[in-house]
Amino acid sequence: MLAKILSPFREFGFVAGLLYGLGRVLHYVRSPVQLFFYELMIQPIPDTPILTPALSKGFSIREIKPGDPTLALMPVTPEDLADRFAKPTVCLGAFRKDQLVAYMWLCLGPYEEDEVRCLFVPQPGNRAVWDFDFYVLPEDRLGLGFVGLWDGANAYLRERGYEFSCSRVTRFNTISRKSHKHLKWVRIGHTLFLRATRFQAMLATVPPFFHVTITGSSRPTINIWTEPKIGSSPEEIGSRKPQATAKDEVSPPESG
Repeated sequence: MLAKILSPFREFGFVAGLLYGLGRVLHYVRSPVQLFFYELMIQPIPDTPILTPALSKGFSIREIKPGDPTLALMPVTPEDLADRFAKPTVCLGAFRKDQLVAYMWLCLGPYEEDEVRCLFVPQPGNRAVWDFDFYVLPEDRLGLGFVGLWDGANAYLRERGYEFSCSRVTRFNTISRKSHKHLKWVRIGHTLFLRATRFQAMLATVPPFFHVTITGSSRPTINIWTEPKIGSSPEEIGSRKPQATAKDEVSPPESG
């Protein structure tokens, strides 16, 4: 029993372990209060493929567009699919023998988070995208679906001049964090959200650092700066705004 109580502290550290425990308690008692603890990541798009030609031979990567029957295999509601396709997003699927193995979504502009009220803006917008909802079908999770899809996504982004993909990962999702570690991602900050119906409070290690709304009428905007390039320390990447031209910078829409 004691070992079970202490395991989150050993795995996540003291502060994150406390937040994990608090989140589990809130969920168990069905409290309207929710905690969301994210790591903000930047992943470089490599100049060369991840997989060897022999390993990548069995995969084909293509865009999945509205009306594609493959969409029925995704655990996403029709309403959410319609909302995603109405935005500047692209869905990429990895296929083996015409069977869907994995899929992911790319937002080619500011990304409206769906769990909390927050706008994430990859910067510069002409060289960075936001990736979300990366999903490997259960029957393929012991195979190369994860790496195969990223290999194809990297090629897709390279061809269009993108150099970085940004995302957020739940701090307690150890499987996702370990998988992305092999792709040389860099953690540039943390965000902690507390939500209770319309009330929301945010603490972050990147600007704007703090935000609170009582009525739900506003949201924070977090710019994810990818310069200086990967290779600098996490403190340099994402926390310091580079000298960018007006062409580089994406102006997020006004908060509603």
